[in-house]
Amino acid sequence: MAKIYFTVAGTNHYFGQDFFKSGMKVKLIKEPDNTYDKEAIRVELAGLGTVGYVANSPYTV
Repeated sequence: MAKIYFTVAGTNHYFGQDFFKSGMKVKLIKEPDNTYDKEAIRVELAGLGTVGYVANSPYTV
């Protein structure tokens, strides 16, 4: 499986970012019904749930 690198935005609204480590496996879930961003992609971590969102807009990148 190829490695994919991306920025997780909004971590301060959840659990912060101090626990993130390179190589962690996360689950990415598209949210087409998100009222703020129709292209939102939620980032989840086993045991915690939502930890942020993929930075996929000019504002968050």
